[in-house]
Amino acid sequence: MESEDEINEWVRLKHTGQNEGAGTVSWDGQQTSRFRAIAEGKPDMRLTFLDDLRRMEAVPQYIKDRLGDIKKTNFDRLIGDPDIRNLLGLEIVDNKLQLINGINPFLLMVLNDLVYEDLNVGTIYLKKDRIKYIESLKERLKQEDSAIADRQNSENSDTMGDTNNTGYHTPKLSNGDYSANGVTNGEQQSSSTTNAASNGLTP
Repeated sequence: MESEDEINEWVRLKHTGQNEGAGTVSWDGQQTSRFRAIAEGKPDMRLTFLDDLRRMEAVPQYIKDRLGDIKKTNFDRLIGDPDIRNLLGLEIVDNKLQLINGINPFLLMVLNDLVYEDLNVGTIYLKKDRIKYIESLKERLKQEDSAIADRQNSENSDTMGDTNNTGYHTPKLSNGDYSANGVTNGEQQSSSTTNAASNGLTP
């Protein structure tokens, strides 16, 4: 039988952290849930969904790389709310989380918040907090869409070039000249010479 000193040392290592490799490494929420699922033979549908996300091309790699860092309590609280699931395009079928119409922008925003913004449990703890969070997501997406539209309009404006007074696009020539309706200065001069010659005039 182990001596009391040996038992006390084992207890110290177990309850005082990793101790440079000698102690017990604490499990996070995901690891605990995975062990429980294996031990009890009951898969956790939320963890299964995170595993599914890792195999989806529509999910950016930088998010996939950090899915293991998501605090499971926060993820469970969000996914447990039917209004959040509806926003993210999720439904529960046969005890599994399934996407209704693929990855939508709100799901990517929430995943980004969970893995990079360290979403505070206080911001999603109560139902009223989650409603406020939903509204903030909608506003953020609206602002992002507006910024993208402004950027595209700016890029289109830059590539259109000048226009003549009729509103038609006036292409820019390789020598830096502009001409209306795509007729080069050389072509205009040649045309003028031909017209003058036909009238017996010397240009």
